[in-house]
Amino acid sequence: MPKDEPAKEIASQLFSTHSLKQIKDIVRELQTLINLTTVKVYYSGVLDDKSKEIINGWISDKVHGDYTVEYVQDKTLIAGFKIVYRDYIYDSSVLNSFKNEIWK
Repeated sequence: MPKDEPAKEIASQLFSTHSLKQIKDIVRELQTLINLTTVKVYYSGVLDDKSKEIINGWISDKVHGDYTVEYVQDKTLIAGFKIVYRDYIYDSSVLNSFKNEIWK
């Protein structure tokens, strides 16, 4: 049996008995139960391997348990990046820095 076959069977069963919103809630709960999550890094422009290494090191210091890091280029960012982990957002974008300066 191929590695992804059990997952396909479970997905098929879920889709036949649950709405997409319910399935998303189930997946979120499963991720919490097994402490598996995805850390998303939104960035502008080009992100080289050295920058990814630095970001991955910072993430490994902050995030415990099993996780994956997904890099997503975000054309709405002027410069900088945002790291999203569950309900935590680290925002080093230029727009966020500008907003912080205005509200000082």
